[in-house]
Amino acid sequence: MDGTAFQVYNPVEFAKIVLEFKFFKMSSYASFQRQVNLYDFSRISKGPHRGAFQHPLFVKGRPLLACRMKRNVAKSSYSTAVDAQQMQADAAMASGDC
Repeated sequence: MDGTAFQVYNPVEFAKIVLEFKFFKMSSYASFQRQVNLYDFSRISKGPHRGAFQHPLFVKGRPLLACRMKRNVAKSSYSTAVDAQQMQADAAMASGDC
């Protein structure tokens, strides 16, 4: 890949190692995919990078571009609590490096 996308090769290991223990308050790869979709990442459907996620503001070596990414509001009744948590996380991130 050329630094404009990322791919998860082993979703089970990713969920076990990265999601549960490192960075996120979720343990399901499906939940991770929903979050990625809320940030408007698109999935590459053809070619050698099929299955990878890409976003025009997700570029290797340009972390400040990612600060311009915005999370869309989920369209379910469950989303209210999740959105409140995400807004708190976004506010915390905004006061950091971005």
